[in-house]
Amino acid sequence: MKKVIILVLVVAAVLYFNFSGNLFAQEKMKVGIVKFSNLPHYNAALKGILKEFKARGLDESKVVLDIRDADGKKDKVIEIAKDFKAKGMNLIMPIGTPAAVGVFKEVNDIPIVFSTVFDPISSGIAKTWESPGTNATGSSTWVEMSAILGELRKILKFKVLGVIYTKEEMHSVIQFEECNKLQEKMGFTIIPVNFSQISDIKNVQDALVGKADAIYAAGSTPITKNMSALIEITNPAKIPMVSYLAERVEQGSLLAVSTNSIQLGEIAGRKAALVLGGAKPSEMPIEKGTIFDISINLNTAAALGLKVPEEMVSAAAKVIKD
Repeated sequence: MKKVIILVLVVAAVLYFNFSGNLFAQEKMKVGIVKFSNLPHYNAALKGILKEFKARGLDESKVVLDIRDADGKKDKVIEIAKDFKAKGMNLIMPIGTPAAVGVFKEVNDIPIVFSTVFDPISSGIAKTWESPGTNATGSSTWVEMSAILGELRKILKFKVLGVIYTKEEMHSVIQFEECNKLQEKMGFTIIPVNFSQISDIKNVQDALVGKADAIYAAGSTPITKNMSALIEITNPAKIPMVSYLAERVEQGSLLAVSTNSIQLGEIAGRKAALVLGGAKPSEMPIEKGTIFDISINLNTAAALGLKVPEEMVSAAAKVIKD
């Protein structure tokens, strides 16, 4: 009789653990995604993430997605990160450097896979590109400054480069420093201008109009928000503006050399799938994009009296013209 009771208990235990395991396997994983703002390259990265999730079978039957927009506000990023943490997300995916920095500062016990972060090392998110050593990994918008300025040199042999950047945003400072390193090698001098708010536009005008041959506009929230106002000063002064953000070309900037944001989203989506499968972000290399898009505004070129080589136009991913 005792043997029968023991056998029944063993069978019951096996059934219980198998049943529990099946239940656990059927639980949906929760992924929180936060875009820093509604900018086109952030939206494209999100599109790439969702495309990769679908390709890997991570549909609504397996993953619950909570997608938020921080409206370009750093305090809202913190608010969203706290909410994701409270809801016990299995993974958080910030899109954009300000979003990634904010989430990383707030969350240290949940895996993070970011997208479209310019320099995750200097931003403090990771220790090295090859081995982050933290709870975060992802994809980077890094473009070699020599590539951007090299493309500009095909249109204009500039000697004085104005650099508009924002001291309060690390990725903006990094881009200024990258420009600074190239002065001797590429044979130009720099005029730096800090831009933190709309009132700084007078400083741009005073420092660069009549002095700079061209302008590199670094990535930053204040610069992005006020790009149209900056273009209204630089284009009439016949100073071409370049950057690594394609949407600025649509606003009137001459040229951009940018990483393909959909590819960056796909990279992040692939890493996210691996993390949800048990991989550790701390051991996953951060990847830079390998597809680069050239965007050119031929209307701006004509207004500035510049001739864009036909081979550049043919190779461009986006050309704006009447």
